[in-house]
Amino acid sequence: AVLRYNVPEPDPSEAFNLTISTKTEPDRNCNTKRIKTCASYLLTDGKSNMAVIEAKLISGYIPEKSDLKELVGNDFGLIKRYEVDGNLVTFYIDEFSSEDICVDFRVIREIDVEDAKPGTIIVYDYYQTEFSVSQVAWWYAVV
Repeated sequence: AVLRYNVPEPDPSEAFNLTISTKTEPDRNCNTKRIKTCASYLLTDGKSNMAVIEAKLISGYIPEKSDLKELVGNDFGLIKRYEVDGNLVTFYIDEFSSEDICVDFRVIREIDVEDAKPGTIIVYDYYQTEFSVSQVAWWYAVV
């Protein structure tokens, strides 16, 4: 027997806009995907506090570390640092404004996982975590 149950999702905050796009990178076994996550701040005060983008990757995928280092080392200096903990990648951003800030990095399928769990991308205000928005990332679970 299969047990299924619904867990209501919390209402998303109207503080952030979040868009996610994914594509398969050209490699021999189609093991590499690129995830681009863009977010902006929507409230009338114009700028957020420090904020976080968390990318929980689909089961079996790991981030390409050279891409993560490049994001932190770019000229804009908006992404202060990142952390990787298993399949969770966390980016710390000084602040969001009405202009999109994007993180764009590759993920590599390290192992094939049957019935892989979807990924989730969350953007939230570091100091006011009720200001958050998330999206489930089913679409890059291509086997």
